[in-house]
Amino acid sequence: MAEKRRFGISGLFRRSTPKPADRRVYNIGIQEREQSYMMTAPMVYNITQQSVIVRTCITQLKQEIFRRGYIWEKAYEARCNACQKTHQRPVSECARCGSTDLVKPDPKQLEYAEKFIEGYINKSEQLFIDVLKELEDDLNIMDDAYIVLVKEYYLDGNGKIRMHRIKELFRGDPVTMAIYADELGVRGNKGFTCINHRQFVAQEPHELCSECGSNLHPVHYVNRANGEEQFYIEGEVLHFSKYSPSRLYGHSPVMTLFNHIMTLIAMENYVNSSYTKSRMPRGLLAVQTRNMDSMPHFGEASKKEWNKTHTIFRLWELKQTMVRVQSSGLSSWTASKKWNMFQ
Repeated sequence: MAEKRRFGISGLFRRSTPKPADRRVYNIGIQEREQSYMMTAPMVYNITQQSVIVRTCITQLKQEIFRRGYIWEKAYEARCNACQKTHQRPVSECARCGSTDLVKPDPKQLEYAEKFIEGYINKSEQLFIDVLKELEDDLNIMDDAYIVLVKEYYLDGNGKIRMHRIKELFRGDPVTMAIYADELGVRGNKGFTCINHRQFVAQEPHELCSECGSNLHPVHYVNRANGEEQFYIEGEVLHFSKYSPSRLYGHSPVMTLFNHIMTLIAMENYVNSSYTKSRMPRGLLAVQTRNMDSMPHFGEASKKEWNKTHTIFRLWELKQTMVRVQSSGLSSWTASKKWNMFQ
């Protein structure tokens, strides 16, 4: 009789499916944003501030969203203590295991949150709704928003974090904030820092801090401002994308409207320079035609008709300039006429 072979967990080899690579993740560590049209984040903000229409749209969106302030919503209506399933509607028993040991959201948690944000949430004397409005602007401009949670940690004798509490909230600038990830976009694998000495960064998770010998923690985000790098571990930064969420960053809606915005800015600059540096014509008549020979006859006939009518304006001087334009492979002409009128 053949002997049956028994297998145990210790005798098995574990393998996993390869993670899909992202074409936008091209380096290890600090992940740079994709620069469409060779436009950097500061240029996107400057373009938004220069365009009256874009700023009006963003302001209207922000005012409509925060028209009634903000409210707190329950994460669940009931949670089962046996299987930890959460229910979004009031129930008498668990839909998964049938247990009646259910717990409702703790009102003390809401009291703690309301007490924390009832005044200034940071030493810059910002209200919570002020930070939310900044985040809304960042989402509408860059499609990336960051909340930096300034925490106070309590460590044991071995340097292990036992508990923490949030002391302040700040808005992270999308221009300087960056995601710290590996070549697959996974955070917390390629950089490790010390809670006491944030300027120290190691590549191996089992290394110790060179200054105090404490354990290191995975780096998830980095803020590069004023020539310095500030490293943040897991749970200290919250990242959001509104329009195009992805593995790393969102896609700025301003870049989608880039050509339209630049056209509007050029039109505003043209009108401004015309009023400040030259004299605007009192009237402008543009006619698109393929028969240039008929244009003088049309002008003379129109002049005679206008002289016959009893209007308060009469033609005094006619200046015609022909401009040839190539459009869609066809030749077209535009005739502009300058009119000086008197009553």
